[in-house]
Amino acid sequence: MLIGALEAGGTKMVCSIGNPQGGVLQRASFPTLTPDVTVPQIVDFIGKFDVKALGIGSFGPLDLNPASPTYGSITKTPKKEWIQYPLMTTLKDALGVPTGIDTDVNAAALADEMDRGTCSSRRRRATPCPTAYARIIGTASKGWPAAPRLKSAGGFPPS
Repeated sequence: MLIGALEAGGTKMVCSIGNPQGGVLQRASFPTLTPDVTVPQIVDFIGKFDVKALGIGSFGPLDLNPASPTYGSITKTPKKEWIQYPLMTTLKDALGVPTGIDTDVNAAALADEMDRGTCSSRRRRATPCPTAYARIIGTASKGWPAAPRLKSAGGFPPS
């Protein structure tokens, strides 16, 4: 089984294709430009593989309330082109696979927490960990947070 992982950062988008054991089979990186330029590149890359699910760790702030009509959207970001962009829904619809989302900060913390031998920190590997992103997919589908919410992307405790 293949899992897609996306670390959606403010300067670059890093995509990985991996397996549930944490192995990374392919990786691609694209500059974070506008959604109409960047998202098709992500869909193109991930769409080449028979992924069964996609996990996203994204810059934010994000709407992470599963009951919200804008769940999975980037909200009031300084990146004007991405304000209110429905990232999770767009990728889920384009790829047709179960998709989950959390902040990039939480995704990195989760990767560290899960398996330091297989999914080392993104600072050490610079590649999203498919196993951590699989957990984002599973927990998001149940409405649970994927990672401990110790700090938000802005450094303040989340509300």
